[in-house]
Amino acid sequence: MERMIAVFKRFQINTNYFTILNEIGSIKLKVQDDKIPRFIHTINTETDFRAALSPSADYVEITRT
Repeated sequence: MERMIAVFKRFQINTNYFTILNEIGSIKLKVQDDKIPRFIHTINTETDFRAALSPSADYVEITRT
């Protein structure tokens, strides 16, 4: 879990979103377009969560595995 919080901090995403993610199990976040590929890759490789771009490419969905 600390790894996920560290990723949020690295990408300057509010760590309160992690609380929601941890309680509900998934969350949809807007991420700056130029950071999306690196953000998804970082979550998928450095944490126990999974991230994927939505079909509409409007947001990144993160789910607990």
